[in-house]
Amino acid sequence: MAQDDRNLVPDAALAIVARALNDYGPSSPEESSVFLPKIAQALGVERIIRRPLQCSASGTADGMLVPKGDGYVIAINDNAPQSRQMYSLAHEIGHLMIQRYAFGQGTSKFRGGPGSHQDRDEERLCEAIAAELLMPREVFGKRLNTVGQKLSSVPILANEFKTSITSTAIRYNELLPTASLLVKWSTNRQRQGWLRSDWAIRNKVVGPYVQIPHHRNQENGDIFEGVNRAWSISEMKTTSETLMLSRRIGSSNYLEFPGFRTESMAFGRGLNRFVLSAVYLEEMQSGIS
Repeated sequence: MAQDDRNLVPDAALAIVARALNDYGPSSPEESSVFLPKIAQALGVERIIRRPLQCSASGTADGMLVPKGDGYVIAINDNAPQSRQMYSLAHEIGHLMIQRYAFGQGTSKFRGGPGSHQDRDEERLCEAIAAELLMPREVFGKRLNTVGQKLSSVPILANEFKTSITSTAIRYNELLPTASLLVKWSTNRQRQGWLRSDWAIRNKVVGPYVQIPHHRNQENGDIFEGVNRAWSISEMKTTSETLMLSRRIGSSNYLEFPGFRTESMAFGRGLNRFVLSAVYLEEMQSGIS
């Protein structure tokens, strides 16, 4: 999917959810544990079952959409944390919403239904639909303005919306009104004591161009200066971090990037520990070249 198409995904998800809620949504706000099963039932889901799931390809699965007669059964992995179970349920509902509202509407590549979990474009749209169901744009945006547009607000919002830290942070980054980049760092199991960049997502607000890291091998110290501090003391540090001071491109080229205000915060323990860095691409750090 091209970069421009990627930017259209949140808007496509919002449109699909709006149509579904107009047809099937409750008349008053409800907890997601009540709201999601009602939407699923309206879309043809006969049962939602929770049990350990196995998938031949990857060993485990978070959720499955299984055809049954004229309808479906949704299976959710009950070994996953509760927040993940709700996200998986919303994701599977997303496949049904796509099938109902996107097929034949100019987005036929989003197939919906059985087998669609192999389509990365559809998976991306389902993730956006899940975020829209669990963290509605308008409601989440209002709460974000109340608690403050800072990375330390993410745990507060995750607790309120009963969503995972990671999915809440992605939503936080997506709905910021200024250009920003969210990076997730985790332990490098090949090199003890080193961290690696798992992924980086920038929101669709137009801002300075930066090269987003994708590879994971940190052979050349490809890391924010403040991430190690966040990792070790478990608290957010607003630092003068520099975005990828030296970045290996291909085999020998390096690019220099200007410094941006960055917040880093650590979550989890042991092998599940990770750091999130929010990079505010319109707020330059003074004194850094």
